Amino acid sequence: TTAVVMRPSFSQTRQRHKDRVIGNLLGCALAALLLQLFSSPAALLPFLFVATAVAHAFITVRYRVTATAAGVMSLLQLHLLMPEAGFAVVERVVDTVLGAAIGLGFSFLLPHWERRGLPLLLGRVRQCAAGYIHAALEPGLAPLTYRLARKRFMDAIAALSQATARMLDEPRAQQRPLAPLHGAVVHAYLLAAQLASVRFLLDYRAADFDPGRRDSLLALARADLREMLDAQASAIDLG
Repeated sequence: TTAVVMRPSFSQTRQRHKDRVIGNLLGCALAALLLQLFSSPAALLPFLFVATAVAHAFITVRYRVTATAAGVMSLLQLHLLMPEAGFAVVERVVDTVLGAAIGLGFSFLLPHWERRGLPLLLGRVRQCAAGYIHAALEPGLAPLTYRLARKRFMDAIAALSQATARMLDEPRAQQRPLAPLHGAVVHAYLLAAQLASVRFLLDYRAADFDPGRRDSLLALARADLREMLDAQASAIDLG
């Protein structure tokens, strides 16, 4: 349990701790209900197979479901192997609570706080934004290159947004001000939407534009956006 609960960051460890404890309590309750309703091994085997499948299917999707199914699976296996040993719910709950507490406690030793990585993520967003601006405002660029630049920009925004959400689970003393972070995410999404609209116009209404004037206006737009990115970089204060 301790090894499973410990994650790279404090917020992830705290969430895994909560999912592990709640999931095991739910699993113990479900296993107790099944053993109360069904006594023969043949009747319990289908539930064991279902619990095994669910435990593996949800491990990267929702760990609380995995923990619940794993609790049912382990208790049913113990009962089928050693019916005379009794129901090990107390041992299961105590081991889970102690292991999860140890894992959460060790997350305070040399912790990785999300605030440390936020400046790097903001820099990554600005870097990808500059690349996306160049790709979106370049009429002759290959469509695949444009889509890759857009994907990198959206991935950078998502990474910043997820790190900000994880930071809220950490102690208040380790949190950075939310207003600059939320503002950066909102402005980044607005920039992505506007650039996508411009790219759509450049691709589907190319015959309506004068090439010379179009290129000069796009060059001015690229220069203005780069200046805005540089100004925003110096204006954001994360505290």
